[in-house]
Amino acid sequence: MEAAGYSGFCEVEIFSVNNWWKRNPDDVLDIMIDRFRTVC
Repeated sequence: MEAAGYSGFCEVEIFSVNNWWKRNPDDVLDIMIDRFRTVC
């Protein structure tokens, strides 16, 4: 996103009642941070 010139805030929305909402919130946050750093 930054390479494309975007410098604003990023938002994460989770819509997964059968998966992510059942996990430990700390684990979900760790996964989100890792994926953001490696994909975005």
